[in-house]
Amino acid sequence: MKILGSLALLVLFVYLILLMFKKIPRINKVILLIAIISLHLGVVIVWYESGKHALYEQIKLWPRLDARVIDVKLEGKRAVQPILFYEYKVGDSTHMGETDLGTPPFGARNKRTLTAQVVLEEHPVGSALTIAYNPEKPVQSVTQFHPPWHYYGRLAFGSTLFGLALLLLLFKLPLRIN
Repeated sequence: MKILGSLALLVLFVYLILLMFKKIPRINKVILLIAIISLHLGVVIVWYESGKHALYEQIKLWPRLDARVIDVKLEGKRAVQPILFYEYKVGDSTHMGETDLGTPPFGARNKRTLTAQVVLEEHPVGSALTIAYNPEKPVQSVTQFHPPWHYYGRLAFGSTLFGLALLLLLFKLPLRIN
């Protein structure tokens, strides 16, 4: 991550210095602006998602236990999601949580509804559900122990923005120095 940020800043500073000394002839300012914005937006997205990766690395170390499903429901009109409410005991205290089990909210409406109903049938009220809880704050719990599906999509999007911006800067802008 630090390498991407350093590379983005280096490219920006080199182009700004060359622009300041008017060493780049016939520069297309729109392409330059799009490239610089894309470059930095890609870095920000990758940086943000790498922070989430660190959280999931910590979650892998959290203690796990079986929680009991206490209620289930379908939620949403366009993006139908299964919602499971559960409770678990840590020491002498009982805590509650809720989850959608990472069910993706996309696809045809009938397919989303069917998928959500299948998830609810697999986890009826009273069934066990494996969770991980934060040992420092037992009230915080999760049912997903790895990054969700959209984490990888956002990471790929940020990396693609970064790569395309570099390609624009390297091949679309004239690099002749007078």
